Amino acid sequence: MRRCWSNWIVRITLHTSAGTFRPVKAERVEDHVMDAEYYQISPESAAAINEYRAAGGRIIAVGTTVVRTLETVANEQGQVPPC
Repeated sequence: MRRCWSNWIVRITLHTSAGTFRPVKAERVEDHVMDAEYYQISPESAAAINEYRAAGGRIIAVGTTVVRTLETVANEQGQVPPC
């Protein structure tokens, strides 16, 4: 992580698949099959995100896959665990 323009840049690792870009062709979205995708959030990145939020900072995720990952792992208090 590095300091840039008075904001923290925190990195997480995303392993996306071709399914991310495949259009939904099923009649019902529930029938659309997605390929597996993986992510990794280090203890340092999780701590930085949680510390910044606790101080009143806003988290700006760059990319829909990053948004989906953070929404998936955040608990009800909005804290992000390492995973």
